[in-house]
Amino acid sequence: ILSDNILTVCLAETDKQIVELFSKELGINKLEEISNCQNGAIFRQRQFKIRFKSYKMLKDLEVFGIKYKKSLNEMSFIGKIPKELEHHFVRGYFDGDGHISDVCSKRKTSCYMCGITNSTRNILEEFSTILNGLGIKNRIIVSKNKTEYYTIYLPSTRHACKCGEYIYKDATIFLQRKKDKFDKANTVLT
Repeated sequence: ILSDNILTVCLAETDKQIVELFSKELGINKLEEISNCQNGAIFRQRQFKIRFKSYKMLKDLEVFGIKYKKSLNEMSFIGKIPKELEHHFVRGYFDGDGHISDVCSKRKTSCYMCGITNSTRNILEEFSTILNGLGIKNRIIVSKNKTEYYTIYLPSTRHACKCGEYIYKDATIFLQRKKDKFDKANTVLT
């Protein structure tokens, strides 16, 4: 959400099909290309975005505490999003700010760890509550670079895979490259 109440959906070139799908659903024909934008990243590939105004969507997002420039002051979704849709919300959040990687790639056996990084701790605490309820171990750590930020980590392949099963249940829209990593992690367990 930009200062003039314009909503933006922006993803990397490898995920362009999701922006196109969103654009088609909203009836927006113009896709903008952004190149060489390194804000908030060490290396960021070319991106594609759409911009649009929707008073209804703005008000819906404000119900969950999502305001200007993705800030999440006092955001709370537990109890506001129907239980049967929570995993879709967590998956969307993971697609935006999450990561999964093989942290033992130099060894013969792989081991995967995943997490979500954010500048607001409270949303990660809500994710932690959900994951704990599913028996998925996790921990939140704080880091400081130029600003303070938080990461919720799932410290093992088994817990990463359980999280993947949870967030991809009944999923039809997701970032394929991230799901592929969860699928690869599942092969380590079998």
